[in-house]
Amino acid sequence: MDRKLAVMLALAIGALVIGPASIAQQDDTPIKEAIDAMHDALTDGNAEALGALISDSGFVGLVPGDAGSQCFDKEALVTALAGQAQDMTVEFADTEVTLYWMVALATTTINIPDAGMNLDMVTVLMREGGEWKFVLLSVMFTNPQPLEEAVAEAVAGMSTLPASLLEGDFGPLELALHDEAFVMAFVDPGYEVRWTNSKEQLIEILKGVKDMVTIEDTHFDAEETMMGQDVAVVRGTWVLDITDLGETKSDMTGFAIKTDDGWKIVGLVGGPQG
Repeated sequence: MDRKLAVMLALAIGALVIGPASIAQQDDTPIKEAIDAMHDALTDGNAEALGALISDSGFVGLVPGDAGSQCFDKEALVTALAGQAQDMTVEFADTEVTLYWMVALATTTINIPDAGMNLDMVTVLMREGGEWKFVLLSVMFTNPQPLEEAVAEAVAGMSTLPASLLEGDFGPLELALHDEAFVMAFVDPGYEVRWTNSKEQLIEILKGVKDMVTIEDTHFDAEETMMGQDVAVVRGTWVLDITDLGETKSDMTGFAIKTDDGWKIVGLVGGPQG
């Protein structure tokens, strides 16, 4: 998608578009500092500090519970964790960050040595007002040997996005997206930030793209799937081939939670490869 088209779509739909005045911000130190601050806020049960770290524009939290993973918005997560200081040592380690200019994807290992437990945390941050803010947080006990059927179902949901663009049928994508909890923080190949906290807005954006360009081919190639208790994180490559513009490849990671109606996508993040 070229820059002119991206701007036209954003103005028409009302999505957030930020022009790349500088793409030099590739230092992951501020993201790691934000994750360290998240550790302190969570272990201290400091609701004020936790709230300051989370975006006001939209947030989805996936946290394991007794009856499976639960989905929280910002207010619900801050309220649930307020005053819940940990009486055991909780360590954040091995944080790895992938930067897409104004969007960051980070993976962190959570160690609780006194309980002999290890969890995986995957977070998405977006730069707002000069600061990195959390827009998605997923914590899970990762299953090292997930059921193939569950993995296939989670990946199938991700494939509905490129399929909708190729075929012009947005019904399967609408069913694959969560009705209430959803955020997308995606940097397109023209380095425009595509942000929305509404599945309806995402579908309208994609419909606008479908109407304005001819798509030769597009598909999602899943490369890694992390499965937890009713939660999945799927990482892969989104290939998009548009007539006269050529083929682009972007990293795309999807976050999904299992509901009574099947797997539902609650988050999409990514950006240009390389």
